[in-house]
Amino acid sequence: MNHVRFHAITGDPILYIDHRRKPNGYIDGHCPFCHPSESIKQVYPVGDDAISVWDNLYPVVPEGMAQELVVESRVHDRMLGQHSAEAIAVLLWVIRERMNHLYDHPGVVYVSMFRNWGRQSGGTQPHPHSQLYALPFVPPAIEREREGFQRLRREAGCCPICREIDGMVPERLVAENEWAMAFAPYASMHPFEMWVTPRRHVGAFESIPDDVLAGMAAVLHRAVGALEKAIDGRAYNIILCHDRDENYHLRFLVFARIFTSSGFVIGTGAGINGLDPERAVALLRGV
Repeated sequence: MNHVRFHAITGDPILYIDHRRKPNGYIDGHCPFCHPSESIKQVYPVGDDAISVWDNLYPVVPEGMAQELVVESRVHDRMLGQHSAEAIAVLLWVIRERMNHLYDHPGVVYVSMFRNWGRQSGGTQPHPHSQLYALPFVPPAIEREREGFQRLRREAGCCPICREIDGMVPERLVAENEWAMAFAPYASMHPFEMWVTPRRHVGAFESIPDDVLAGMAAVLHRAVGALEKAIDGRAYNIILCHDRDENYHLRFLVFARIFTSSGFVIGTGAGINGLDPERAVALLRGV
């Protein structure tokens, strides 16, 4: 039975899986997302294509929690940047709707959304999709960020992301519109790291207004399209960082998985990045 234990020193949760016979890639020579399945819960048409929501047959979350897959297209190898901005807006709308649905489940405290692409990102299925995990705890990374937002509000009287947006320098700006912005943070932890965030201070993705959602989709489309061209098939992750705390400012964290974390990084918690953000933005804007 899947269950959660907590680290003896930090208290961080660790998910244990009894039998994870998860296929790496195809099942019996076929992509599971290219064929009709009883695992499909809902289908959302997008022009001549469709977004589908699936039950995850190989769940990681503890017993009693839900885990869903959001398959972005019927086309097996359509990358996110190859979709239209309008299709990305529908995708974000679907993710918002499914998050609201999962939050209605008993015991759910946080819904984690992420997207793995490529082996080094943790991805095992080549057909592009996002994942939603309903959790009975707030992830430690979000708790630490929440504390950081609260501390900076007390000490500086402002939100650090709002401050980044207000003082944005061209060398770190990737894309923007009236509602959202994609930029490389001053101290990026990962190669090609970008924050795609609304200009408006919003923390909870499940309650984000439609106009802001559409604006974020357009900027995310441009940012991810540039990343996919720049890294030419290499792995990357997209993680939705969000929280219901009023001090929190949500963002999509987008970054390439070019380097493997070393013992120093794991042992100290300090980052090592071989590509400074200004150089990364120059490469992204040059593709």
